Amino acid sequence: MQQGNRRWMFWLVLVVLAAPVASADGQILLVNRNVNLRETASTALPPIRLIRAGEVLTPLDLEPTDGYFPAATPEGEEGWVWSRNVSLLELPPELPPYDRRDWRHWIDEDRDCQNTRTEVLIRDALSVVMATRSDGRQCAVQSGVWVDPFSGDTIRDPRGLDVDHVVPLQNAHLAGAWSWDSARRREYANDMADPQHLLAVTASLNRQKGAKGPDQWLPPNPDFSCSYIAAWRAIKRRWRLTTTVAERATMDSVRTARNCPP
Repeated sequence: MQQGNRRWMFWLVLVVLAAPVASADGQILLVNRNVNLRETASTALPPIRLIRAGEVLTPLDLEPTDGYFPAATPEGEEGWVWSRNVSLLELPPELPPYDRRDWRHWIDEDRDCQNTRTEVLIRDALSVVMATRSDGRQCAVQSGVWVDPFSGDTIRDPRGLDVDHVVPLQNAHLAGAWSWDSARRREYANDMADPQHLLAVTASLNRQKGAKGPDQWLPPNPDFSCSYIAAWRAIKRRWRLTTTVAERATMDSVRTARNCPP
C-alpha cells in the first residue's frame, strides 16, 4: 500500500469516527495486517487479543523495541504489536468535505444505452420487461418483479426501487476514499464486479439508510443480516477502506446473535 493511500485510512477513524487519540507527536499506528496485541515485546506469553487490519492504535513510543511497537487500543488496553504489521503515520492536515457530485454515477460504461442503475435492476429482477424505443433499442426498465433484500418485500414497479451502495458513498469518503481521484470514485460508484456492492432495494429504505453504517442502521429483514454485514466487510476490505470500532462491534454482535458464518 502506498504511503499516500495509507494516510486517509486512519484520519476518519481517528478524528471523525472516534478512534484512539494520536500520540503527543501527532502519530498513530495503522494496522495493515491482523496483529496480536501482546503483553511483552515477544511471543513468550499468549496474546492479549487480535487487532484487525484497518484499526488504529496510539503509539506509546515512536521507536520499536525488538521489532514491537508499544501501543494502546481505543479501549485503553496497552501492549505490544509486531512492527511489520503496522504503519507509523502522521496526521494529515484536515479531512476534505464530502460532495456527492464528485462521485459520477450512473454511467453507461459499455455504451449499450443501459446505465449502471438499469443494469442492476435487470440483474436483480426475477423477471423484467424492457421499454423499446423507436430505434428498437431497449435502454430502460418498464416493469418487472424484484424481491427487496432489505425488507423481503416484492416490488413490481421500478419507480419504487433505488440502487443502494451497500457501503454508502459518504461512508466510503470518510473511510479513506477522500484521497481517491475522480476515476477511482467513478469506479466505486458504478462497481458491478461484486454483486453485493450495488443492490436494488425499496427506495424508502434506501433513503432511510442514507449514509449510515451498520452501527446506526441495519436492514429490517433479519434473514438478510448475515449477508449484509458480510458484504459490508468484504467491500471495505476490497476497497481498502477503514471499518470503525462502532461498525465492527455491531457487526460482531449481529454475527453472534444470528450465528452467521465466520
